[in-house]
Amino acid sequence: MTHDQQLPAAAERSLPAQQLQERGFGNFGMEKPSLVERSKLALARRGSHGRVLVVFNGGRASAKGVEREHRHGLFPNMVLTTRSWHIYDMNFRNLQAQGELRDLLLAEEVKESVRVHLTRGRYLSFYTGSIAATPIVEAFNNALSLAHLGAGSFPIVAPLQEPVVYAAHHFGGYGTPIPPDTPAQIAFSSGGVCVLSHAEPFLRPLAQLQGLQSGGMGEMRSDAGWVGGGFGVAGALKGALFASVMNWVSTATHMDSVLRLRFDDAEATFALLTTGPGRVGIELSALLATLRGSDQPVAPDALGLASLAERAVSRTTEPHNRSSLKFCGGCGTRRADAHAFCTECGFKF
Repeated sequence: MTHDQQLPAAAERSLPAQQLQERGFGNFGMEKPSLVERSKLALARRGSHGRVLVVFNGGRASAKGVEREHRHGLFPNMVLTTRSWHIYDMNFRNLQAQGELRDLLLAEEVKESVRVHLTRGRYLSFYTGSIAATPIVEAFNNALSLAHLGAGSFPIVAPLQEPVVYAAHHFGGYGTPIPPDTPAQIAFSSGGVCVLSHAEPFLRPLAQLQGLQSGGMGEMRSDAGWVGGGFGVAGALKGALFASVMNWVSTATHMDSVLRLRFDDAEATFALLTTGPGRVGIELSALLATLRGSDQPVAPDALGLASLAERAVSRTTEPHNRSSLKFCGGCGTRRADAHAFCTECGFKF
């Protein structure tokens, strides 16, 4: 058996069952499990092609550099498995195109369509509408990155690390095939790291990861800065109400979160699009513990991520100035040892 023949089986063994959720998407991005079952029957007629991960239906399809049969059929179905990809017609009767898992790079939303990039500058494009494209792209990239990790057959280094996936934007670095200033998808498992982009997948075992840094302000909100006022009480209230409504409408949210990966011969820096540094520290705690030389996950408090509830309790149960007993526990005013009550707030010592 060749190395390429061993990869698919390894992919199915190394991916945990909870990460292999079979998902089907019909029109307008609605979940449609029946597509998964129909794709399984179609694949079974042609032999084993791995486990079905994602199936989605497009209104029409176009391609660049990919030979297709029955090109004029509408509503084609794109099928992603742990081993390969396939395009079937609307009724799963005719196979239009197929290829190996290693051909797939990254999916993205382009003009109300799902565009799946392949190696050598090729791509497949499926019109789905603006509503459907976003959930399909997210599910497809998540499943694809985990399938690539499974195919890598990396030795387990951080056994307690659960697979996690992050949508990202690559700033730049060196030693990787990832183009700078392009979208990317980062996946971690107990044995490896995978970064998908418009170039070839960047796959490395965790044993080669020398450092991981995560930082930033997390989720940040801003508005247009409207202020309101008016003559008299009624005018002031109307102005304030108008300003508050306009600020609410114009509120924008963006994520300030940076992730840097460092290897012996490569380094890459990313902006995470939906995950703050605090969440990264929690989700990658087992991996961070391994990098520090510990076999146990890092506790949230060790990362400075104490819960808001714990902080609230500490504020209400401890004095305002906890560094000295020469201050009032009620208001923080300096006190003398001879005083039984605070001279400012009347707090009993």
